[in-house]
Amino acid sequence: MFNRWFRPNTCLALGYALSAVLVLVYVNMFPLWKLLSDRWGREVFVILPIVLSLGSIIVVGIIFSGRQQKARSTVKKSVLIAGLVFCAIALVIPDPQFPVKRIHVAEYVLLSLVVRFAMSFKLQGAALLFFSAGFASVLGVHEELLQGWHPSRTYGLRDITVNTFASFGGAIIWHELKIFSWGKPLFDKQTLPSKNCSSVYLVWLIASVVVFILPLVLFRGSTIPYWPAMPLIGTIVYFSLYKDQFITSWKHGMAALSVVSFALILYPIINNVNALLFF
Repeated sequence: MFNRWFRPNTCLALGYALSAVLVLVYVNMFPLWKLLSDRWGREVFVILPIVLSLGSIIVVGIIFSGRQQKARSTVKKSVLIAGLVFCAIALVIPDPQFPVKRIHVAEYVLLSLVVRFAMSFKLQGAALLFFSAGFASVLGVHEELLQGWHPSRTYGLRDITVNTFASFGGAIIWHELKIFSWGKPLFDKQTLPSKNCSSVYLVWLIASVVVFILPLVLFRGSTIPYWPAMPLIGTIVYFSLYKDQFITSWKHGMAALSVVSFALILYPIINNVNALLFF
């Protein structure tokens, strides 16, 4: 029973499922943060997000401190500092009038760790760093879109930026601490990989996501139109035609990032079919 549940593919699926659940939890955490703010004042969110962010990094570091002693000896402090700088920038970005938004930093530092765990069974090295950060960042877009359907919440580009910086900051830190670095990735063999094709596709995919999210702030109080999703629809065609030419060591990450990005197309469809207002 133990071996069945802890096979790599099972752990991969559980990791992705947990990351999706965490996004749903984050969307519904606002009542708790509001309760804390009402009880102790907004000032608590000047310090609490910093404590939670640093605390989560320290706790995870301690939990894994007994593993990979040799690997940890090669940790570059400059890279760790870079990850912390990303997190610090994420803490500064939110509107000072709404310090509760800084709690997103701790949330997405943790989420990047969960995504790293899931992807680590198929990816390693720089590919694991980039795709885990990218996947967590797009989940941050999903969170904001879900909030846009809630009458007491709003969709915000600033919050998406916070989620993205926190995701990359956390991913850099976990990568340099060698957490979930198993060694050899478990990807399938692939022939004739094309680095140029893979790179162009990634640029296209990222650009399509950006083109989708930027104009949505103009449609608060109305429904999301279909046209921002057109580039993403084109990206699906690109993916279906050229996926067999992607770099072998990137293949799983590109597929995962593509799927979570393509899922953004569902929001204007659901929005228009159900005549929901977007806030």
